[in-house]
Amino acid sequence: MFAEIPTLLLSLTGAGGVAAAYGWHRRRVGRTAPGERAEFRVPLAVVPSVEREALERLRRQAHDEILALSRVIKEFGLSLPPSPLDARDTDGAAADQPDGPGGADCPHEGLQRALDAYAAAAAVLDAARGRVDVAGVLVLIAEGQDGLTAARNAAEGRRASTRPRVPVCFFHPLHGQALRHVEWRAVGSARTLEVRACLQCAWDVRYHRPPEVLTDECDGRLVPYFQVPGDRSLWAATGFGSLVEGRLADRVLRGDFTRARAAALEHERSREGSGR
Repeated sequence: MFAEIPTLLLSLTGAGGVAAAYGWHRRRVGRTAPGERAEFRVPLAVVPSVEREALERLRRQAHDEILALSRVIKEFGLSLPPSPLDARDTDGAAADQPDGPGGADCPHEGLQRALDAYAAAAAVLDAARGRVDVAGVLVLIAEGQDGLTAARNAAEGRRASTRPRVPVCFFHPLHGQALRHVEWRAVGSARTLEVRACLQCAWDVRYHRPPEVLTDECDGRLVPYFQVPGDRSLWAATGFGSLVEGRLADRVLRGDFTRARAAALEHERSREGSGR
């Protein structure tokens, strides 16, 4: 029977980790007992197509979650701000825009946060070029969901939470909430930083193992996303919001994502021009 790369491993590593998963698989199947039939090895040529499919699945997830956020916002009687998604449902039909207050007339501050997060997430998804941008969309959606939770609690007479929002894991935002503070030093750097990390990454750092990191492309190669210059990546500059105060949606709406994207494109063009 042919052996496959475990589905769970692929789901945990995602598109950026497919090659690493393949390497793990090769090491595992390379230890064949005498007389045992050699197992099937996935050709490296299929890795790009697997990565593209994983990215497309993540895009669909982000798109569906934006639409779900928009539906809950409309349940409060609010109209959605204009977005590149044009407030369309998954079947392609234009969604109804209810008559209701928006912007400064929001009955609760949490609803305004949700509206801002919706607009920011839709804008980033429309311009997303890779997994790192789509991860940013999911972080923005989480900000919107937090705003809706606060608004719902207020509407139902429950006390508002006084605890600050827990940011996402600095090393990989798709790991979820960063429940630990860790002292971490990047390879080759003498500077130690205090960052927020999920439980698994905090454990890895504590025992001097490299945590799983989200990668991005920089100068033609894949690097940890936080190694991209901050002027060319909002995500690197903010650690997906874990390194800064305030909301990520505010930074997107004031143009930080657009300016960083323009700087990155200009850098790519200058590299291509100098290489000719």
